Formats: sequence, C-alpha cells, structure tokens
Amino acid sequence: MKLSYSSVSTYRNCPLSYKFYYVDWLPTFPKAALSFGQSIHAALRDFYQEIKETAKKNSSTDSNQLSSVNPTLPFSSPLPLERLLFYLRLNWSSEGYKNKGEQTEYYQKGEQILKTYYEENKYSFKPPYAIEERFEINFDGFLLTGVIDRVDETDEGLEIIDYKTSQFVPDEQEIRSDLQLPIYHLAAEKKWSSKPHRLTLYFLNPSNRNNPGEKPKYKYSFSLEDSEVKKVEEILYQTLEAIRRDKERNHFEARPNKFCQWCDFKLICPEQSGETAEKIEEHLHAFQRYKSLKKELKEIEKQLSR
Repeated sequence: MKLSYSSVSTYRNCPLSYKFYYVDWLPTFPKAALSFGQSIHAALRDFYQEIKETAKKNSSTDSNQLSSVNPTLPFSSPLPLERLLFYLRLNWSSEGYKNKGEQTEYYQKGEQILKTYYEENKYSFKPPYAIEERFEINFDGFLLTGVIDRVDETDEGLEIIDYKTSQFVPDEQEIRSDLQLPIYHLAAEKKWSSKPHRLTLYFLNPSNRNNPGEKPKYKYSFSLEDSEVKKVEEILYQTLEAIRRDKERNHFEARPNKFCQWCDFKLICPEQSGETAEKIEEHLHAFQRYKSLKKELKEIEKQLSR
C-alpha cells in the first residue's frame, strides 16, 4: 500500500473523503486555486533548475564561480527576474477559472508574487541540492511517496523547503503539528542518509504582506528532534492500520471538519448533502459516469494525437 502526506492528511480529516479519493478514485473538478498553485510551483521549479544548470556550466569554464566551489554559497550571477516570469507564462494552467477575467486576475497576482519572491531572494539564489524531488521509501508494510519542492545545502546540513500559495498563514502550533514537513524529513533522512538540519515553509502570498506597518511572517523554519521523528513514524503506522481496518470492513466514516465546505464530494456525503440515501446514490452514479467519460475522452485524444 502507498501512503503520502496528502492521503494520510485526507484520512485523518475524513475517512470517507479518503475512500472517495484513494479507493474509489472518483474524479475531482478543476479549481482555480489548485491550478494557480501548480503554475507558481512549476515556475519556481524551472527557474531553480536553470540556476542549477547555469552553475554547472560555469563550473566547467570558470573555476572562480562561487557556486561551483561551494554549493552552500549564493549564486554569484543571479538570473534576471524576466526568466522567472517567463517560466510562469510557460507553465500557466488555465483550468478551473470561471472566466477570462478571473484568470487574468490570478495571473497578475502570480506575477506580483514572483516579483516579490525575487526581490526577497535575489542576493541569496544558489543551486539547489534537489528540486521537486520525488521519493518512494519502503517502510514495513507500506510505501511512503511524495514530492519535495526544494532541498538546499547549508553549512549546517540539508534544508527542506515547501512553498505555500495560500494567503492563510497558520500559527506556530498548527505548523509544527502538521505532518507534511516531518514526513519530508523522514523521507530525506532515508533517501540521502542525512538528517535534515532545517524544515522551512515559505508562504509566497501571506495575507498581511501588504499591510502598512506590519511585517509579514512569510517564512517559518524549525528542526525536529529524534523523538518527534519517531512520533511521526508511529502516526503513519497507526493510519495505515486504520485504513486497512476500514477496507476490511468496507466502511469509512464521514467526519465533519473545517475543510468540508471545499470538499469535492459534498453531494454524496451523508453528513453534508442533506439528501436521501437514494439521491446520494444517484449522485454517486453520476460521479462514476463522469469518471468513465473522462477516461474515454483521454483514449480518444490519444488516438487523435497518433
């Protein structure tokens, strides 16, 4: 069985939602916020990849390049802002927006976010140790999978960095109790045989960034003790056993939570839809039909592209 941060988080929030996503594989609908986040992530990925390739090229022609001698030092000749904005255009996804006006609004916001990011980091750009690093780690009984946005090499050790495009910035307690970065810590330690020194959340679009007189908290970094890593492993095993138990019983309970209003499956949730069991069954059949049609459409597109 495979587990990821997303699947573990989904199950812990609502087992029934987990079932719809990861057991029934019901389709979800495109969302503007999701497309926007993917576009920003892809732009930063390609920008840092170019930094890495440029540094490698320079190291073969200029032995004085700082970045070729020590990857923990800043890149001595940063790429221009135009390259980062170019990668936003190149990777822009138009899925999920209500209309052209909304898409334009999001695109302009994306440009501003990346301009601000560039200004905040232009004197510290350096080749990443890894960029959008996929991992698949064997544990007893399951595979832990995921993608780490960026890994930097520092004088103290590896730094795991995850970008967030949401305007909401959680408080310190919520950040430290979330499993995402601890899971990445666990994966990085097993993948590179090196315990990460620092875990960092980089909030690209905090809601208070433009508030006059208020300094935005856009980065939050922390380290994990061995006991905290052990606790994460225990949570993963407990979640795995709970999922197995629910599969054997073929019963996943609906668990109302703060994310219900954004759930793709409200129409077929007994806690949220307010519909009769018969009506929920109708909606479920509609989802399954939609899934079948999407698969059929992909096959047709594949045939036409040959």
